[in-house]
Amino acid sequence: MEISKSHLSNKQYRRVSYVLKENQRTIESAKLIKINKLQELGRLMYKSHDGLKNDYENISLTTKLEYHYNIYPRWFIGSSLKTKKYLKNNLPYILNQSFGYDDYLRGYEYYVIDGSAFALNKSALKWTLLPKTDFQLPFIPMESISKTHFSIYLSIFADVGYVRNFDETNNPLNNRLLISQGFSMDVVSYYDKLIRLEFSRNHMGETGFYLHFSNPF
Repeated sequence: MEISKSHLSNKQYRRVSYVLKENQRTIESAKLIKINKLQELGRLMYKSHDGLKNDYENISLTTKLEYHYNIYPRWFIGSSLKTKKYLKNNLPYILNQSFGYDDYLRGYEYYVIDGSAFALNKSALKWTLLPKTDFQLPFIPMESISKTHFSIYLSIFADVGYVRNFDETNNPLNNRLLISQGFSMDVVSYYDKLIRLEFSRNHMGETGFYLHFSNPF
């Protein structure tokens, strides 16, 4: 690397340096996870973020809009729209993340779809099967923490997404409209803890049951 430094501009050198260091950090992270040294893993993650900001100068713009409305007693409708765009179109693979990481379409949980830009819309119509119900856990002696509650909702949903990838890719899910729909049962408990049982179907006709522990949007 140092031998090639004289042939590279300062910006090129910092970017190449970042990619090489990030590869090494990935290898070290895997070792730290195996031996459960999470504190050292955290320090590596901070270095990764600092390098991304200072060395690679990768900037992204993310927008998100959400709308929730109680259309009728026990009936709710909600929708979200999220977009993300990296200012650079040609990115190292490790930075080229779209669906399959923090963001996903329901029905495409098992797919990773990389790209430098994406748009994602999620919509749902929800009906309250069981309103908020309080109850007490008999096996917990302290009354202050034995009281809890839960509610159950049934919903139908539809998701639409698109990932733009400027690189040549063998992934047939890039650069095309992705659509899925399905239904779910949500059990919401204390501190908004959620268990979501979900059936979905994607545009390829694939169906599946999924278990989630977070709000879809």
